Amino acid sequence: MEPKDQSADEWPPEVIEKVNRDRVAREAVRERLPSLFAAVSEAMFRHDPIGINFGDNTDEYDAEATTVLPRLRACESVDEVEKVLREEFCRWFGADIGGRAPYGPLAKEVWRLWRESQAEP
Repeated sequence: MEPKDQSADEWPPEVIEKVNRDRVAREAVRERLPSLFAAVSEAMFRHDPIGINFGDNTDEYDAEATTVLPRLRACESVDEVEKVLREEFCRWFGADIGGRAPYGPLAKEVWRLWRESQAEP
């Protein structure tokens, strides 16, 4: 009996497990902070630092918003938010794309949204 060929599109179980854990964590952020999540995702879409806004794909930045939001707790300034945005976009899109994008205006808006959400009762 010959060994079964593993298809090129099959992923090792540990990769599938990590992807599933990450998805669950992103969904938890979305559920815990629904209005902030929506506002940050919309701001990302509008500022479109990576150039993927095609008008009708309004959920394009949802995943990135869910990884940025938990990191905002550690931020104390717009500059720190900009650093988080750059790091997360590099992680999602690669340093060659994510590192070149302009994050300043988006960072200012995300910082404002974050501070407003923290002021809510």
